[in-house]
Amino acid sequence: MRKKYLRPIVLGVIGGIFAEIMFILVQGVILYPGQPIWVMAFWGFFCGVGMGALAGVFLDVFVVDRFEGKSSILWGTTVAFVPYAACGYFCYEIALNVNYYGAREMGMIFVYKNMILSFVGALLISLLLFTERGRAVCEALRL
Repeated sequence: MRKKYLRPIVLGVIGGIFAEIMFILVQGVILYPGQPIWVMAFWGFFCGVGMGALAGVFLDVFVVDRFEGKSSILWGTTVAFVPYAACGYFCYEIALNVNYYGAREMGMIFVYKNMILSFVGALLISLLLFTERGRAVCEALRL
């Protein structure tokens, strides 16, 4: 029973940290180098944990034990998308002020990329949580 409520938070945090690592590598190291990596890593870690945990809590509160089948995937994706997308936009606003990640040079791409990745991440987490195959993958990974 406990695993049912912890798994959304764990998957949300893993997804958030993974996304932040990819952002740091692609945008912070490859495309727009020159900023201190430790600052981006510190920012990315706490942002990844915060938005991932919030997405997981939203899933627990609004979807787990409330929906089944395809509606749980639909609502799960929607509910997890909200904090990921909001944090992505908030990140954009911060990056504009500190000139990180190329936010000034490619603002719309920055925002669209965050929205697309937020949707894909939310969908993936919902599929892992609310399908038999996804649950089997989580069990195999001991999540």
